[in-house]
Parts: sequence; structure tokens; C-alpha cells
Amino acid sequence: MKIPRCKGAQDLLPRDMARFHRIDEVFRSCCLAWGYGEIRTPTLEYLQLFTAAGTLSPSMLGRVYSFLDWDGWSGERVVLRPEGTIPSARLYVDNLSNMPVARLCYVENMFSFEGSGQESRERWQCGVELIGGSVATPAATLIRGDSELIMLGLEILQKLGL
Repeated sequence: MKIPRCKGAQDLLPRDMARFHRIDEVFRSCCLAWGYGEIRTPTLEYLQLFTAAGTLSPSMLGRVYSFLDWDGWSGERVVLRPEGTIPSARLYVDNLSNMPVARLCYVENMFSFEGSGQESRERWQCGVELIGGSVATPAATLIRGDSELIMLGLEILQKLGL
């Protein structure tokens, strides 16, 4: 008897995992060489984190997996993280805001609801965040940061043969 997978979910077979690990290895090694530290954020985040940041508009709320995190008396609406930048910014504010500049990277799974089940509901995101500076930061410094991220991305793609 065959037991079906959830719609929009996928199994990763040994050949898929070999590709996954290759991408993961190249991404992490390049990021670490550029001075980025690896982070991992929770799979569950409060919904308010995304709505307050303006990431989730009312029309987009139907595309996240959200539910009430019930503790018996009250509850908070939580979501399976739909993207990595906002949780990384929260992590920075909570733990690293004393650093003038933080170079962060992650490889994490993200979730978004897709009604037909034809598209993937779980995906993996390799992300880098260059956070810090101030309003008084000169434009040249900001451009260097953008250039750094572009060069890092190009190096990763080149090492992957893409």
C-alpha cells in the first residue's frame, strides 16, 4: 500500500541529498571565508514579527502556515517562517546590536502555503545578511557592502558551476 506525501511536499533521495550537501558546503565555505557567521533561527516565529515589519500584507496572510500557539490560557499566533531576512533581523536586534556590522549567513527551510499542492510548500533558502551601520554611514560604505554581497554571490555561483 502506497502512502501519499502531503501536497506540495517532497522527499529527498540520496542523489538529491548529495546535491543539497554540495550546495550547502560551497555556500557555507564561501560565506565563512568572507567573514560571515552562521546562524539558525527558530522554525516558529510570532506572526506579529512579519506583519509589523510589513513583510506580510493582509492578502499574503493566506500564504503562510499560521496557527494559535495555545498554552491553556491564552495564545499567540505563530507562523512557520516564510523567509529568512526578518528572523535574522530579529536575531540581530535581540543578540548582536552592539556590533557595528554583523555578517550573518544561514541555510534554513522556509514554508509557504500553495493551495493546489503543485508547487513546493517547503523550500530551502541560503541567505546572507549584512546588517549594521547607521544613517550617518557614508554612501561609499553602503556601496561597498552591496558590492561585497554581489561578489560573494558570484563566487558561490562560480564554484557551483552555474
